[in-house]
Amino acid sequence: MGQAPVDVSNSRLEAGFLRASSAEPNDHVHLHLVAPAPPAFLSQAWSYPNDSAVRTSLALSHDVAYFADDAGTVTTPGVQNSQPVWTTAETSAIDSTPALGGIQVFFGTRAAPPPPLSVGLRTADGTLIWSTPTTTSAVESSPAVSGLPLYLGTDDRTLYDMNIKIAVGGTARGFD
Repeated sequence: MGQAPVDVSNSRLEAGFLRASSAEPNDHVHLHLVAPAPPAFLSQAWSYPNDSAVRTSLALSHDVAYFADDAGTVTTPGVQNSQPVWTTAETSAIDSTPALGGIQVFFGTRAAPPPPLSVGLRTADGTLIWSTPTTTSAVESSPAVSGLPLYLGTDDRTLYDMNIKIAVGGTARGFD
């Protein structure tokens, strides 16, 4: 069984900026830090046991981490205690880092078994909101979302504008 370590310092949106009420002893270091890789002042808070390789980075929102693995499992441990909020399994491996937008988490799958998919799950419980096949090429790049639309690239050099409505009950309207 492998381990996916996660280093947690604090959950403030403005991490790294000094505040009068700061209780973090290393905030002065965060202020001048460009990339935490691997700084000596951070200590591992917990480690999550995982049976499959994790090739994605974490996406973090509201004290929940989102990551995926080669088995096609999306896992969402709480950053305070590493206990899963929910997990769900897709049909193939996931190499793209999940992207968060509104009430959805987005990612793409590999091509085995075909076809690869772009997927939108509900962040609260992992239920499927939509799933759309792309091409026969894997989706290994991470989705990009900022309001509307959602962009997704595939290994065959195709960039998709998924034209997603990001709202409660959002639906996929297809490719542009």
